[in-house]
Amino acid sequence: MKASYKEINSVQEFETIIHHSNAEDIVIWQNNYGDRVKYNVEQIGISRNKENLNLLLCDYKKDISPDKVIYIKLKFRETLFKAKIKLMDGQGRFSLFIPVRSNVIALELRAHPRVEFNLIDEKMVMLNIVNSKGGQKDHFLSFRLHDISQQGVGLIVSNQNKKLLTGSDEVYITQIGEVLLSSPIKIDKCHMSESCYKYRGKNICSNKVGFQLQGDFASRDLDEFLGRGDSNS
Repeated sequence: MKASYKEINSVQEFETIIHHSNAEDIVIWQNNYGDRVKYNVEQIGISRNKENLNLLLCDYKKDISPDKVIYIKLKFRETLFKAKIKLMDGQGRFSLFIPVRSNVIALELRAHPRVEFNLIDEKMVMLNIVNSKGGQKDHFLSFRLHDISQQGVGLIVSNQNKKLLTGSDEVYITQIGEVLLSSPIKIDKCHMSESCYKYRGKNICSNKVGFQLQGDFASRDLDEFLGRGDSNS
């Protein structure tokens, strides 16, 4: 299967990539007046305010220009991005602006095809949101489906329900469309971004939240939802 790459559009997903990266597997370089200045990295991390990427280079020789972008390649997900320098101390410590949008690409993790839906089709899924704090009851709520694959789902979530999901202990998907799953599947949030779309003539702004399944959909359940195969078999 040919590898495919995706743009990383959220700071949260970018932070996850940095968290899973080992410094010894990172290379940075800068194209400086026809020469490529290249360094290995000793330390890497994101600042507490999540605005800066901090680096400590190995054996720094003071030959990086503060006015030119730096290119960074990570072994994890074969991530590649460029960033502008915010601060440098001359001793190999750098603070870079967090790159966003088209400046970051990474290997797509999906091993199964993703099916996207037009939001006006109102494809829905049912989630069981578990919150054991303070004796609260479980919530069963429907969410509009943006996309689905064997490994995950993308949902459209209002700001109000975003708070409910963020404060939950566990979340399970129990139903896709009219198909009640053979057994609930636990899902974990992996990224979130703002999403605006037009619905019935109105501009709606909410959140697109990607969830990774901690199990697989039963083939029969997913095929029935997508209308594949013989429903009488």
